[in-house]
Amino acid sequence: MTRDAEQALCALAGEMQRWLFDAALPLWSERGRDPDGGIYESLNLDGSPSGEARRARVQARQSYVYALAGELGWQGPWQEMARHAFDYLVGRYRASSGLFCTLVSDKGEVIDPAVKTYDQAFVLLALSQLLKTGVALFDPEEMARDVRTLLLRERHDRNGGFLEDAEPAHLSNPNMHMLEASLAWCRASNDPVWPDTVAEIAGLATRKLIRPLDSALPEYFDANWSPLPVNTIEPGHQFEWAWLLGQTRDEGLVHTIEALYAAGARGVDPVRGVALDRMDANPATVSARLWPQTERARAALMLAQWDSAQQERYLKDALDAGATIKRYLDTPLAGQWRDRMLPDGSFVNEPAPASSLYHLIGWIKELLAFAARVAKMRA
Repeated sequence: MTRDAEQALCALAGEMQRWLFDAALPLWSERGRDPDGGIYESLNLDGSPSGEARRARVQARQSYVYALAGELGWQGPWQEMARHAFDYLVGRYRASSGLFCTLVSDKGEVIDPAVKTYDQAFVLLALSQLLKTGVALFDPEEMARDVRTLLLRERHDRNGGFLEDAEPAHLSNPNMHMLEASLAWCRASNDPVWPDTVAEIAGLATRKLIRPLDSALPEYFDANWSPLPVNTIEPGHQFEWAWLLGQTRDEGLVHTIEALYAAGARGVDPVRGVALDRMDANPATVSARLWPQTERARAALMLAQWDSAQQERYLKDALDAGATIKRYLDTPLAGQWRDRMLPDGSFVNEPAPASSLYHLIGWIKELLAFAARVAKMRA
């Protein structure tokens, strides 16, 4: 089956690249771009903007997505889109402190001035890709150093990791995305602080965040980074943490990564074939968003190349997750997606969030890299 699965995944890679290049990126660059500035938060299923307030993380993610699209070879206006989103982010969200607020109206007026570490992580991620592609008209590394310095001063916790808010909030998710951004900067810069941050957050995850009893990584913690007794386990975040820890290339983490993946796999509904939004309820009552499916597929592809003994199982998971994602992408307007599947297998009729394109392109990038490796082995 392994060879057949590899062939099927290579075919899927080609199909998804065509969907990304010919449908999704053109649609969101044409209809998802506000000509007056910035990126729309979401598009209705007919392609019209929803008129919702705009999160900072969406502007940063779309800047990153289009800069990455250029790296992947898309010939559309990726430079213009990457700059358009980031210019709006700086112009509308950047506070006098140098950090970025979380929310503005669809007219660009600040609604929520709160500064979230989660949002700063995506600013850093976008800056790394802007530097890598050379598209920025300013020095991305200088801005990234400024943001990092402020975070280390204002949000760094005495026990390691980063707090989410000015009021102490010990959450795993902002740290996961700070790990992601720091990994990206390790590839873009020789600044030694970035590897130090990677090592610190990876160490925090393995020492404190992952529960020893079930190898799951929950969302909420006390001031000592001990998981709270009443907590939430999101399968998508188990897969996402697994993939990110895999990018550290630390062979000592292989068992931890496989255990995290296994924890996420316990949250896959066998009836619908979807990774659920959470694991603290009856699967028959839980919805399933699009993004956890992409994280499951990406992590499975990574592990299929690591574990020869379990390769067939991971390849099957990657194929199953890919088939599930295609169900979300089956929309009347090509390049759109459904965001939430209900317990009965139907989808919520709601706008498609722009933020999902970041998850989709991350999966497709990994899928294309997998196909390239298979082609090289068979050449």
